[in-house]
Amino acid sequence: MTETSRNGWDLRFIVEVAARYHDWRRATLGHCFTFVKGGTLLGAILALVTLNLVDEHVVAVMSLIAAAIGIVSMVDLVFGFDAAARKHDELFRRCKELQATLALKGADTDVADLESQAQLIWRDEPPIYWAIYAMCWNQTAERYKSGLEFKKKVGPIRRFLGIFLQYAPQDFQTTPSR
Repeated sequence: MTETSRNGWDLRFIVEVAARYHDWRRATLGHCFTFVKGGTLLGAILALVTLNLVDEHVVAVMSLIAAAIGIVSMVDLVFGFDAAARKHDELFRRCKELQATLALKGADTDVADLESQAQLIWRDEPPIYWAIYAMCWNQTAERYKSGLEFKKKVGPIRRFLGIFLQYAPQDFQTTPSR
């Protein structure tokens, strides 16, 4: 999250958006990892069950199961769901620690030191999925009852594709005032 803040309130808002973003990413990547491992385990169980049966159809089924296990395992190797989930878990934890510090100091405090801590967190971030970030921004804006002009516009197509594609941050400008 590359925004810079001017006061404690801005920093609190941006850190909460970052915490929501990392929470969303760690949960999603964790589910993907669970799906991959569950698919691999299910395939291995099916292969073991059919191992004792001797039939030409069983050999074809076992070959398909082995291919499916290989594909699912390759998906995990390529995308590294587990490692990515752990990375976002660590970033989420650091954002929550910074949020706690901000809550103790209050919104009207000098935030230069806290801003530097936020920049250290953001330095360690992997590439950002800006559609997800914009949705987290909108959730935070709704939490604080901000007006429509403060929300970022995320259409339904970008909402879906944003899980897979990395858009540019300027693709999600704030909603124009009416």
